Amino acid sequence: MRYALFFAVLVGVGFQTLPAHVEAFDITPGKWRFEYESRASFQPQPQTRADTQCVTEPNWDPTASITKSGDCRLSNIAQDTTSFSGTLTCSRGQGNPPMTGSISYTSTGATLTGRTAFKGEGYEMEMKTSGTRIGECD
Repeated sequence: MRYALFFAVLVGVGFQTLPAHVEAFDITPGKWRFEYESRASFQPQPQTRADTQCVTEPNWDPTASITKSGDCRLSNIAQDTTSFSGTLTCSRGQGNPPMTGSISYTSTGATLTGRTAFKGEGYEMEMKTSGTRIGECD
C-alpha cells in the first residue's frame, strides 16, 4: 500500500509552471492535454488518467515541480531547454529504504513526453507522461 500511495503522489504532481531557478523547458503557452500512464508490479492493470490545463508560463522547471512534495530529491541532473534527466530518490515512509530510479523529459515546445522508472527489491514501477498543446486557453 505504501507503494500505491507514493505512486499516486508522484503521478499527481503533474505539470506545474513555476519560476525557474535553473534552465527550464520552453513550453508554448495555451491549452494542453496531458495523459498519464502508470504500471507497477503491485498493480494488476495499468492506471491511466488525463486532464486539460491552461499553461500560462512559457517555461517549466521540472526540478521545482518534482521536489515540491518534499518526498523526493533529484541528483545527476542534465537539463537544457528541450530535455531533462536525472536520478530520482523518494522516501517510502519510516522503516523503509528509499526508492531510487531514473526520470527523463523531452519537449518540443508544443509537446512534452516523460518517463520515470523505479526498480527495487520486490517491485518495479514505470510512469509515462505525454502532453500536447491543443489550442488557446478558454
